[in-house]
Parts: sequence; C-alpha cells; structure tokens
Amino acid sequence: MNPERKTEFQVIEKMYWSCVNQDHRHRTYETAMECIKETLRPKTIQKRWDKDQLIAFLEDRNNGKTIAQLARDNGMSNTNMFRLLNKAQKYLGAPEGE
Repeated sequence: MNPERKTEFQVIEKMYWSCVNQDHRHRTYETAMECIKETLRPKTIQKRWDKDQLIAFLEDRNNGKTIAQLARDNGMSNTNMFRLLNKAQKYLGAPEGE
C-alpha cells in the first residue's frame, strides 16, 4: 500500500467591522465608528470668517472651550484654530492673553 496525497481545504472565519474604506478591517465596533465619523467629518474649512463668527469663537474660548474642542467643532486643526483666534483678537482689538 502506497501513501496517497490528499488536499484538505480549511475555511477560516475572521470577524471584523467594516467602515466606508474597503481596505480597513477594524477589530472593534468602536474603532469602526470612529473611522466612519472621521471620514464623514467636513474636511473643507471656510476661507473667510466674518466678524460675528470671530466674536463667537472668542466668546466660546472665553467661556471655557478648549482650542481642541473649537477646532474639532469647526473641522480644522488645533494650529489653525489657534492662529484664527489670534487673528480674531488682533482684528477685534481684544486684549492679548485672554
């Protein structure tokens, strides 16, 4: 009796959470949701801010909102929000350091 060569197929089931990017394989539901939120967040920022918007930014900042919170709410980086707040202070004549 001679040995016989056999092939066995195995099905490996992997569970993952998908998002809008077909190349992503997330291990948890939470990470998939964060990826979807990040993808859906508006990427374009407004190029010109009017006086009322600048005043609103300064009021929010003075009422305790952090630069990170303001930046996230307006779809921009912390650095750009910091620059915008400085510009607003200079433009509106607010004292430095507030």
